[in-house]
Amino acid sequence: MKKVSQENKIKAEFLEKANLYRKENCNLPDYHGDLIGENINSYCKICQSTQTFILSAPFFEGKNLWSGPKSFHSSYVPHKENISGFLFLGYHCAKCQQERVVFLIKISDEKIEKIGQYPPIDISLPYEIEILKDKTIENLYKKGKICESQSYGIGSFAYYRRIVELKIDELLEKIKEFFPIEKKEAYDKCMKEVRKEKNVEKKIEIVKDVITDKIIQNNPLKNIYTLLSIGIHSLTDEECLASAQSLRELMVLLIKQIEQKKNDEEKLISSQKNIEKIIKKQGGKK
Repeated sequence: MKKVSQENKIKAEFLEKANLYRKENCNLPDYHGDLIGENINSYCKICQSTQTFILSAPFFEGKNLWSGPKSFHSSYVPHKENISGFLFLGYHCAKCQQERVVFLIKISDEKIEKIGQYPPIDISLPYEIEILKDKTIENLYKKGKICESQSYGIGSFAYYRRIVELKIDELLEKIKEFFPIEKKEAYDKCMKEVRKEKNVEKKIEIVKDVITDKIIQNNPLKNIYTLLSIGIHSLTDEECLASAQSLRELMVLLIKQIEQKKNDEEKLISSQKNIEKIIKKQGGKK
């Protein structure tokens, strides 16, 4: 098998993370016979863990590029400027040798575009969404992820925005518990204004500067507010998709930080109660 320069291989990051139908520039090799992808990391259902997957055999326009020397020395081998067509990359798990991952890639004009993959891009719910125990939110999240996986930025942003609209009041109410007693009254006043307001951006604007990093570390609300305030229809497709991804990540981060803070507070209270019991017991002995 002919050795291909590392810089000419299709990158693992593209194969592992790129959404469908997004075109990316690629430093293609000189000849179609040298088309190859880097080894990737993927979840193996058989091993039940993330494993290295090794390229089994690439097919370009239906021809096995590793079938023999003839595939590299045909009567006409196009220069890289003329490489265009469909590349199939099949991988197998390096550990069990059974689990398979496959990609279908369109190549044209020095660009690569992932147009198919199996297993499909993961749209499973993260823990932070599951703990909300809200079927409407779960369905919105999955629809958003499906749109995102197929590079529909406006669609995915709309679904994630709807989640924020539906849950923002509940999340802000939870944050109230983290304020010290002397500052809760001021936050209560803000929340009264929040409950009257219908627009999600304005709701966040009311409280975003009141909720300091001491209350919620690296407060994601400010960035969520910025994203929601952007006129999404004025953005390019790539900018729109990037905004949707950021909104999803910030939304999940906010829920995670609230739950973590809540758990930490509960552990602290529990520890204090245990210490008080021990002190009381020792005092009783005296």
